[in-house]
Amino acid sequence: MTRLKGGAWLLYEGKGDAVGEESWEVAHGRDLSTWRSTARRAKPFPHETRVTLTLGADGAWRALAFEVEADGRRVRAWEGRPGATAAAPWRVHVTDREGESRVALDLAGAELDGPTPLLAGATLRRLGLAPGEERAVETVVLAPVTLEPARVARHWSNLGPAAIDAPTGRLKATRWRLREGNAPPRDVLVDADGNVLRIEGAAEIAGLA
Repeated sequence: MTRLKGGAWLLYEGKGDAVGEESWEVAHGRDLSTWRSTARRAKPFPHETRVTLTLGADGAWRALAFEVEADGRRVRAWEGRPGATAAAPWRVHVTDREGESRVALDLAGAELDGPTPLLAGATLRRLGLAPGEERAVETVVLAPVTLEPARVARHWSNLGPAAIDAPTGRLKATRWRLREGNAPPRDVLVDADGNVLRIEGAAEIAGLA
């Protein structure tokens, strides 16, 4: 089986309308794993989103640092205390185009999601659910472009192992199901390293079969 070190997500919204592409790469170290991505979207107007995500690779998948910038706005997030476990809260700081502070949040008991599939992968690593297990998770979602945070209730289920053909070869994967409010459930495919391969109706690695 192949191990991904990077790629590109095709990005969608609505009824599968293509809105852009997000290139990404990951570097795995002994104690840290760092993902970087750049997304270019056409909606609601042409803009670029840059993301850096660093997780502790010691089995706890501690969220050490996250930064996203879109249209001059920036979000920085980090865990609330050094040496925290996977359940420790994110702390989030949002600044506007002039660098002025707009929002500061302590996400105790919540996960973080937003304008990149990287964060969905981070949530699933941190949850660590076995096949057949499920969990309700309060999630703070950062809106595209504005990066305004909003709290939503989500429910994740681990449906078990899967496999998928990618341009680099056959990939082992885990199939998850995401439920949120009255929206139709969406399936999410994640590889053995926790990289998101596909979020139904939102993103997928280019070239997947």
